[in-house]
Amino acid sequence: MGPLPESISGLVSVEQLNVASNYSSGSIPESVCRLPWLENFTYSDKFFTGEPPICLNLAVFDVRRNCLPGRPAQRPVNQCRMFQSKKIHCSAFRCASFVPVLPTPPPPSPPVVPPSPPIYTPPSPSPPPPPSPPPPVYSPPPPPSPPPPSPVEKLA
Repeated sequence: MGPLPESISGLVSVEQLNVASNYSSGSIPESVCRLPWLENFTYSDKFFTGEPPICLNLAVFDVRRNCLPGRPAQRPVNQCRMFQSKKIHCSAFRCASFVPVLPTPPPPSPPVVPPSPPIYTPPSPSPPPPPSPPPPVYSPPPPPSPPPPSPVEKLA
């Protein structure tokens, strides 16, 4: 009900704005159409009677079924006059201040415990090699045997 709040111009990062299908009226604030990132602005099915020329520079906009003079696809003139001649009583339309109800936030995630760093265990030393057998003991060769006695001839 009533004009579009000027505070919408504080939404400096908004790219698409759809305020269609309610009983807003009056003029669109110029500051809304100057939002730096706004590309698509839908304000159809309302009772707006004025829009700043800057709004026409937006890439996409939908202004159907308003009361904008000289614009195509607007409400019938008699419907606009009747709306503007009546004082709107919020109690008749059950309107109230809009306070968005935010969903309950999800429970916090369990803390992420980083894995323990690997513990360096030096390799166990190799067992010592078995003891080597003692080196063979070489004895000098036995002395040569004396030659056998030569047979003695008997003299007869």
